[in-house]
Amino acid sequence: MNKKVFHAGPVYPLIPAYNSNGYLDTDKTKEYIHYLEINKAKVLMTTAGSTQFNLLSSGEIAQLNSLASNCFNGAVILGLPQLSLDALREQIWFINENIINDQAAIMLLFPERYYSDNQVVHFFHEAAEQSEFPVFIHGLAMKSGINGDPVPYSADLINRLAKIPNIIGMKEEQKTLDKAYDFCYTVDSEFIKILAGKSMQKYLSLLPVVDDQTTYLVGVGSILPLIEQEFWKHCEIGDYKKAIKYVQLLETPFFKTAFKNGWHLSLRTAIEECRGESLGTRKPFPRVTKGQREEIRQAYNNLAIMFGGREYWDGENPYGF
Repeated sequence: MNKKVFHAGPVYPLIPAYNSNGYLDTDKTKEYIHYLEINKAKVLMTTAGSTQFNLLSSGEIAQLNSLASNCFNGAVILGLPQLSLDALREQIWFINENIINDQAAIMLLFPERYYSDNQVVHFFHEAAEQSEFPVFIHGLAMKSGINGDPVPYSADLINRLAKIPNIIGMKEEQKTLDKAYDFCYTVDSEFIKILAGKSMQKYLSLLPVVDDQTTYLVGVGSILPLIEQEFWKHCEIGDYKKAIKYVQLLETPFFKTAFKNGWHLSLRTAIEECRGESLGTRKPFPRVTKGQREEIRQAYNNLAIMFGGREYWDGENPYGF
């Protein structure tokens, strides 16, 4: 397999839809996958946060992974839930037997409290051996078994994991820019790095250490996918002056409202405003209040208007910026 398919562009998380009874709505979820595809998305991911693994059963996660693999014409990274090794083997077996896609990979989470690097390496080594597909690691900080403190993946640990056959990359979850910088700088150059959090801004901030094995998980691109495609294109050709405007004029203003109201709540609400239909919800995920919806609607409208007027970004324009 050509690993380049997994970093051929920004990575789009799969946002699930639910019906009025709270059941997974596969038809609406398929429509969202198609929406991403026709807007030139090249890489799709199911992931713990945006795909709401905490609200789904293992069977429903498997169902979404099958949906992503079968309905998306591009590379897919299929996240699996945090499970013991024995339970995880069943999930991996299901994917081995049922996913027919030469552009698929799986993504694994460490499920237990952290006691040592060796413990983590052994878990991922055994899990990776079971998979017929390449493996990514979801680098959420682990929890110390000694004092309960968060334990981020160190560069030494990541480089040990990168040497395991079949493990090809990681979705990083570093909380600060300097830690993300260290991650990009010190990790094996052949290891695929998927940056998460603040999307385009983070990618631009890390340009000195970003290589051609690095991509990122989109933010506003889940709402208007072409934003991230155009940003990526400008970065590829080295037009960073234009690329930074996508951060300043589009991403940053929307993030200000989104983070105030909660990213995932704002994201789902903005997608509803964009697509003109409800994604539904599942308890205990909250329903957006009337005030929140109005605020997020305004932020989305501003995002769409500003993106629609991008031809004026370099000169006189009717928008006053």
